[in-house]
Amino acid sequence: MQLNEKLLKELPRVLFMTHGAISKQSNIAIATWYRIVQTPSKISVQQLLDLANGLQVPVSRFISMDDKNIVSQHKDYIVYSGYKKCYYDRDAIQKVISSGMISSYRDAAPFVGLHPNRVKESLLAIHRLPVVRLLKFCTTFTLNVFDFIVDPNSPNANIKEQKEITAQSSEYAAILHDIATLLREQAIFREEVRCDIAELGKKMDLILGTNKGRSSHKKAEQTAVLAKQAAKEAQSRADKQLKVTKNRKEA
Repeated sequence: MQLNEKLLKELPRVLFMTHGAISKQSNIAIATWYRIVQTPSKISVQQLLDLANGLQVPVSRFISMDDKNIVSQHKDYIVYSGYKKCYYDRDAIQKVISSGMISSYRDAAPFVGLHPNRVKESLLAIHRLPVVRLLKFCTTFTLNVFDFIVDPNSPNANIKEQKEITAQSSEYAAILHDIATLLREQAIFREEVRCDIAELGKKMDLILGTNKGRSSHKKAEQTAVLAKQAAKEAQSRADKQLKVTKNRKEA
């Protein structure tokens, strides 16, 4: 990947615009724009984004995927309707570090061209970060520059967005399935508890019926024993259900 410097130099001719019009529309000072045209390699990430968004030319058009700096026709650049603003993802570098692709900012320092203590600051300070440095950094570590400079207008971005939507839909469906399963298990648990209570009632009725001639103290003792037994069974079922619920949440 490399910056299409030829396109930057020939942009006025390609877009049928004057240097002044490009400067005004992209909100880049005319003197700065002339310096960019003279030395395109010095354009910063922020300036490229201002240029792309101001002219409604997807930022990906300014980056060549090979060594050929080809300049196409006017209609191949400007998006007249449905243009989506390009932006720099400031979290991208942290994601790279967290993923382990680069062990530290010190590893990136030689390719960003700064002291290790300033690498992170440089990769976040897009006003000063030259596009060519970012491209060299991405090429060296086999990173996708469009994870940093995001272009929602490119076909690849649409495919990526669609994959993310599909993944989210699948995850949502899995969550719904887990919820439905949990609700079924809770219904079974409630039914088991209801049956336990009904069974306890039958046992108590049986004791009361067979112990009519016995002392009330003896009846109370037997009732208490059955109540404790039923409570123990109910507690066991409740513990089992809580364990199932906990395992599902952790999963």
